[in-house]
Amino acid sequence: SRTTGGASDGEKGVISGSPAYMAPEQGTPGAPTDARTDLYALGGVGYFLLTGRSPFDGATIFDQIAAHRHAVIVPPSQRVPGVPADLERVVMRCLAKSPADRDPDAGSLQKALLACRCAAEWDAEKAAAWWAAHETEPEEPAPAPTPGPATMHREPSVATVKVRF
Repeated sequence: SRTTGGASDGEKGVISGSPAYMAPEQGTPGAPTDARTDLYALGGVGYFLLTGRSPFDGATIFDQIAAHRHAVIVPPSQRVPGVPADLERVVMRCLAKSPADRDPDAGSLQKALLACRCAAEWDAEKAAAWWAAHETEPEEPAPAPTPGPATMHREPSVATVKVRF
């Protein structure tokens, strides 16, 4: 999900992406995007995995986009005790407001993640056991919200927006 002053499909004046994970530059008309834009989104997913919530809440799509551009992110360890400090630093670097303050590419991010002390504690078998222990019964689906120009379902993984500006 990215835009270079328009959506990746070439439509000028459109912001496209999932508001819960959109990089600040995606909410800035005409701002360039690159791989670091995707690393921001990945940092948002990492934040969600560590805390059970997206980095920012917002009553509307526009509130969420504005929060990514201007609000301070609460570090994961302030929401959930026990988050490893080195892992938190990697996730927070992904969520830096300025692309220049993020890892330059996925390879650099991979190296940073592998350097975290907790990386040696996890493998596919341990991850599968963790997910099995934390699996919950699916909830009844919530009724669909009434569509509107500035509404978004609260579940961050299900909303993708295109906003014309």
